[in-house]
Amino acid sequence: MIKPIYTTKWAAFPLDDIMWIEQCSKKYPNDKGFFIILKCSRYNYEIDEWENVIHLEAEEAEELMEVWNQYKEQEADE
Repeated sequence: MIKPIYTTKWAAFPLDDIMWIEQCSKKYPNDKGFFIILKCSRYNYEIDEWENVIHLEAEEAEELMEVWNQYKEQEADE
């Protein structure tokens, strides 16, 4: 099975690599964007931050969430 790739202005990654999507405002109140947590992402407890994540502005993240949800539903049906 070919894994779909999602492309943004700054990155391209397989939808299958997304672990979850987290609002940046949890930690940064003025940031309305989202962190895309991937399988390769790691949490650095020393600095209390995610490493190897992708940051998307809210509009682009909303589009990604729609595509990712459709992908996960389709994957569950197989």
